[in-house]
Amino acid sequence: MDKPLRPELNSKSIDLLYFQASNAYVSSIVAGAILAVLFWNQAPRLGIAAWALSYGIMIGVRYVLGVRYLAAQRRQEDAQRWLYYFTAVVGICGVIWGVYGAFLAQYADTYELAVVLLALGALISGAVTAYSVSLPVYFAFAIPTMLPIGMWLALSPIDG
Repeated sequence: MDKPLRPELNSKSIDLLYFQASNAYVSSIVAGAILAVLFWNQAPRLGIAAWALSYGIMIGVRYVLGVRYLAAQRRQEDAQRWLYYFTAVVGICGVIWGVYGAFLAQYADTYELAVVLLALGALISGAVTAYSVSLPVYFAFAIPTMLPIGMWLALSPIDG
């Protein structure tokens, strides 16, 4: 049975999550912009705009959460609460990405679908680096990001 981290290590792990959050913003914005440009004339623009708005709002929420975390007196007894907040916000971002990937897949040819999968895979790879100090945080992002496109692929008819 795994022993829980010592409180001071748990606090440092949470610090690391919050301090690395800005890297996730940049890569996510770049990936989203590439997909938006690629699908702008194929997928309904309202869906692309809805993704951009919802993800933009979540970046704002994550930013405010990070500012509050940095401004707070970080006590070891508050660590789990801050981890819960971070995990919840990252999970919502994962859902937004997962829905966006499955939405775009409906309008993609084989090569465009490969770009969607590569973009989602790159985000998951980045999440390994950013969230590796906490498996629950990593899974909160990775599972909802990949599950919708995986289900879409599993349920899609095979052409030719």
